[in-house]
Formats: sequence, structure tokens, C-alpha cells
Amino acid sequence: MIPDSLKDFYLSHVNAQVAMAESALSSGEFDNLVIYGGGLSYRFRDDTSYPFRINPYLARFAPLQAFTDCWLILADGRPKLLVRQSRDFWHKQAEFNDSVLKDAFDIEVYDEAQKVIQSLNGLTGKTAVISEKTPDVFEQLNQLELFSLNPSTVLNYIDFHCAIKTEYEIACIKEASDLGAVAHTQALRSFEQGKSEFQIHLDYLQSIAVEAHELPYDNIIALNENAAILHYTHRSRTAPQKPLSMLIDAGACYLGYNSDISRTYLYPSVQSSAARDCFRGMLSSLDQAQKTLIDDIKPGVNYRDLHLRAHQKIAQILVDVGLVNASVDAAWATNITSTFFPHGLGHFLGLQVHDKGGWLANDQGETNPPPQEHPFLRLTRPIAAGQVFTIEPGIYFIPMLLEQVKATSNAKLVNWSLLDELLPYGGIRIEDNIAVTETGSQNLTRAAFANI
Repeated sequence: MIPDSLKDFYLSHVNAQVAMAESALSSGEFDNLVIYGGGLSYRFRDDTSYPFRINPYLARFAPLQAFTDCWLILADGRPKLLVRQSRDFWHKQAEFNDSVLKDAFDIEVYDEAQKVIQSLNGLTGKTAVISEKTPDVFEQLNQLELFSLNPSTVLNYIDFHCAIKTEYEIACIKEASDLGAVAHTQALRSFEQGKSEFQIHLDYLQSIAVEAHELPYDNIIALNENAAILHYTHRSRTAPQKPLSMLIDAGACYLGYNSDISRTYLYPSVQSSAARDCFRGMLSSLDQAQKTLIDDIKPGVNYRDLHLRAHQKIAQILVDVGLVNASVDAAWATNITSTFFPHGLGHFLGLQVHDKGGWLANDQGETNPPPQEHPFLRLTRPIAAGQVFTIEPGIYFIPMLLEQVKATSNAKLVNWSLLDELLPYGGIRIEDNIAVTETGSQNLTRAAFANI
């Protein structure tokens, strides 16, 4: 649970979350807040469950990832946790004994659902409920009409303001970044030993002693042309006869907070070729471009503008290596860069890998959608101190998108012979986790690798 080193940060964090929640309730004219952490979800006509993921709105208050059927109740300014400890001889129960949480909450450990019903029936006034679905116990509540499930006024307020992370949250993301860097380093060693995607994945898990369901998301470990599949999670059991490249996009968790790190590597080989040298040059140039984009980060800069700047830099790289036969301005004007870089520059990061609120313009729920020509951009807000997000430019050789280009006037801009030689390398992605400061930013990922 929460280490002593983070105790003061955590208690301050809880106070900040309570204040935010009370403001959210006020905005929607609610008196109380109830958050249900969620229960086990079972496979169809089966008695085995999917891995449990706690409701992130509850996890923001308390790291109870190992506990199902927990509740947070906020009434009269004092937060209360109901923590379930079942009497069960079939399964090993997680033991709740966190002294730091006991300093932050009124805590009731329960077994029978009647305890929850009693607590909820004791609330007076309108209650906002945040839950994936209507909890079963609601069928037994008095004055059920006073409970409102997932009111947009409350969710929009929280989603907008949770973009500014507390010191505790940034410390947790930093720890997750440190773990991720350790695992990435092992993955690189395994790749250089010629192992398969599946074996690299197993080595990744073992290096930080986690199971796959404890990761923030399914590891992307893509060798050779598989790197052209943006969310590739197949993980072949057979190593390629001729390994060329590896794109790895993988993270780690700490107290529920996530890291999200991507790196691309060339397989160590004495064999040189024009395609290999070109790919190496693109990898180096994109790495430098990513660092330059991060240097530009400071409060007040609009993330949308940073994304467009990334496309300009990618246009320069494509022209420099001769993959696009045009001026940089022409490559930019035709939007051909979107063929090679189809996703957004990054996203908010926290309890969720793609943390909430990236398109919100304010806490009333108004949105600022991405530009029409860049529909997959997940973050369009002005950059502010306390935000944590990713910066992940990429250059890919995606057959489906390239086939579409061949049917357009942009076809004449592409050096197809060079592209055919690059197809087996798949693509490049470089992703760091960035915490915004009052004057600039802190690169949590580069610092984590530097400390290994």
C-alpha cells in the first residue's frame, strides 16, 4: 500500500480530491457523492471472472486495486470508505491494513451487503453516484429517486480538473516510469539476443515481477513489419529469421498510476544496406525532433499546436531521407505526413493510460475537438503546470494507408522504391511521459532510463 515516504503527499492529495469533489457536487446541485469501485465481471455462462479493474474515480481517492466491491461516500465534507473483506474459503482475500488510509478516511470493513445499504440509506439530500452500471444494492434503497447515476455535471467537472495532478500523483507516475524503464531495458537485451515477441514479453514481465493483467495495457512488442500495426498485441512465439527492428510500447503501474513508454531499436547487425542506413537516420532524426518538441513545452502552449509542429518536423525528416519528393512546405500542405504519422502526438496520463478530459474546453462539458485533418488527436487543451501527458511522434510504413495514397495525386510525391525497402522495418515510435512545471517540463521517462 502507500509507503511512509509518500504519506504527507497522499494526505494532501486526498484533501485536494475532497475539495474538488465538493466543488463538482455544488456545480450539479448535489449534496453527496457515492463512488462504487466495481465488482468482478464473469465470462458468459462461466464461473471464471475477467481481471478486476477498479473504477478510476474511486482509485483517485484510494489505491484499492486489490479490493472488489468497495465504496467511497462523501457527505458533510468527510470521506468514508467501505472496504469489503469477504468470508470466503475458496479464494485468498487481500488484507486491508493500511494505516495511511485510516488517517485519511472513516473506514468500515464489511462483508454483508446490508452494511452498504444501511450507509446509503443514511444519506440525506440528492446524491451523485459514479459507477460503471447501477449497483445491485440500489434495488433495496429507500428514496431511490434521490440517487443520480453518473450525472454529466459532476463527471465533466472532475474530468476537467483532474488533468492537474497533485505532487502525490506525479510521484506515483514517476515510480511507474522507473519500473517501465527497467522492463524496457530488459526487453532490449532480449531483442538483441534474437528472442521472439512472446519471449521478450515474458522477460519484460519477469524483470519487474508482474503478471500481464497488472500492466497498464497489453504490451506492444512488434518485430520487423509488425511495427506498422499501431496497437499490435499478437506477440508471435516464433522469432523472425532475419530480425531487423523492434518497436516496444509498454508501461508499468504504481499504486494505480501508469507509465506509457515507447522505444524503437535496430537489431545489432554488421550487415549494412541503404534501407537500414535510412531507417537508422530516421530513427535518430525523430528522436531529436521529439526532444525538441519537449523543449518547447511550457504553460500556455496549446497542445494542438504542438501536434501540428510535430507534423512539420516529420515532413522535414521524410524530405531529408528522400522518402517524399517535394519541399517541406509542399509535404506539409498536402497533409501527406498523416499517411506516415496517423495518430495524435500524445494524451493525458494518470490512473488511466488515456486519462480523461483531453478534449474538454471547460468544466461545464464544452469540448474543443481536434482538427478535422487530425481526428485521432486525444489532447487539444492549453498546456498547464501540473499536467502529465505523453509525447509520442512516429513514422510508419502502413500498407493500407500507402495503398490509399497511390489512388491520389499525392502518389507522385512518394519514393516508392525506397519505401518498398523500408516496409520490412515497420515503423518508429518514441514516447516519453512529461510532467509540466511552472516554467517548462520534466521528462520522467528519460530520467528513469538515465538512472538505470
